[in-house]
Amino acid sequence: MSQALRKVTPINETLTDNNYTESDATSVELLTSNYTPKVIRQIREKISDLSSLAENWDGYNAKKISQPAFYGALDFAIEMILSDTPMPDIFPVPNGNIQMEWSCYGIDLEVEIKSQSTCIVLFEDLDDPNNQWEEVIGYDRTKVSEAIKSLTLRHRRSRDN
Repeated sequence: MSQALRKVTPINETLTDNNYTESDATSVELLTSNYTPKVIRQIREKISDLSSLAENWDGYNAKKISQPAFYGALDFAIEMILSDTPMPDIFPVPNGNIQMEWSCYGIDLEVEIKSQSTCIVLFEDLDDPNNQWEEVIGYDRTKVSEAIKSLTLRHRRSRDN
């Protein structure tokens, strides 16, 4: 297998036919391509690092990162993050999920990723107090996509000034 097509596998976890889908293969190939934006490669690296955390990583019985959260975070990065979206803070959640968080350019955006089909999203536009929401997002990620586009647009404007 070439470098561009190698698997991104959580440390201490072996993928079997029972837990590896065609969607996962596509995500992994996109994440390791030489054409993948830098921010996506950085996100992949951080998520892979988090996957090596053991049970009780926080000393308070936190779960290790779940495989659905791992692949959900990879898919989220591929589908939602633009090449010039600022790098989010990424950290484990004690329940085994992965959280991506941006707090910049007047926007607070928190995305807790449970799986490829479930994210819990909190959005607040500090420049517009009427533009805030929190909801569980499934496969239709239009609302969170718009939030990331807004954040990225503000980033572009600040960079261009």
